[in-house]
Amino acid sequence: MYSKIPLLAILGPTASGKSSLSLKLAKRINSEIISCDSMQIYKGLNIGTATPSKKQLKEIPHYFINSLEINQKFDANIFATRAKKIIADIKKRKKVPILTGGTGLYAKILLYGVKLPPSNKKIASDLLELSKSKISYKKICDELKKKDLQSFKDAKKNKRRILRALEIIRITGKPISNNFNKSIPDPDLNIKEWILIHPPEKLRQRIRERTYEMLKNGWIEETKKLIATDFFSSPTARQALGYKYIADYLKGDIKTFEELAEKIIVMTGRYAKKQRTWFRNQHPKANIVNPEEYSEDELINLILKDASLPKLMHKLI
Repeated sequence: MYSKIPLLAILGPTASGKSSLSLKLAKRINSEIISCDSMQIYKGLNIGTATPSKKQLKEIPHYFINSLEINQKFDANIFATRAKKIIADIKKRKKVPILTGGTGLYAKILLYGVKLPPSNKKIASDLLELSKSKISYKKICDELKKKDLQSFKDAKKNKRRILRALEIIRITGKPISNNFNKSIPDPDLNIKEWILIHPPEKLRQRIRERTYEMLKNGWIEETKKLIATDFFSSPTARQALGYKYIADYLKGDIKTFEELAEKIIVMTGRYAKKQRTWFRNQHPKANIVNPEEYSEDELINLILKDASLPKLMHKLI
């Protein structure tokens, strides 16, 4: 019976409205939300990552929100493993889990069962150091050609991808093309996936409005607090959008508030474009919808109808 309860996945680029829609849907069906955002899991990044408010977190149970310290390791494999356990627990309590967020890799690993290859910092560091020499880098390419010609062709002269492919071979002794990125979905998840994608010009407008709102609501003050910690020496800082620009603004390297806002808007727009491309190409089973064509209530009704939730929920109660 529990396997028949669907996992509702509401995904999309930043500023697409997925969090608002998910919250409204969760309230309507008394559900619980699993955050699929690689930055919202860290403490202290609430404004810059648009983390749900304290009130919203009290109204609806959320998972993977403010769970880790800045320097704690977390990745897609860890997320998928823990998320599956949470999903099973929610279903046992006869509720419908809702997955929402914009970290496409996390969503793909969970929804499509793709296994990520292992990593080794020492091997990766050694290869990176060797690659700084043209002669040594040619030897790296030659080694990859010999051991995994397909991965070499797929890399298309992308140095980072070439180094990563050879790193995997040196760890496992096997080519990446034969062992990873294969889809093995979990049938118990019973996924109903929706992706919100606005027209580019509308999404840019939404990003602009949200950026100014976040800056005026304390994002700069939040960054000041982070500067006093080891945040900017951690790997997390390199992934968190906007914080570095705000730190530069506070140091005087960015002169005006307007210049700061524009830099964040441009950077966020580029990231959203990558997200949009990812979701279109990597999530083939998803329902892709333009939120401009529907109200939130209309979208919720579409999702409920697609998942056959009214009939199912009646049986579960």
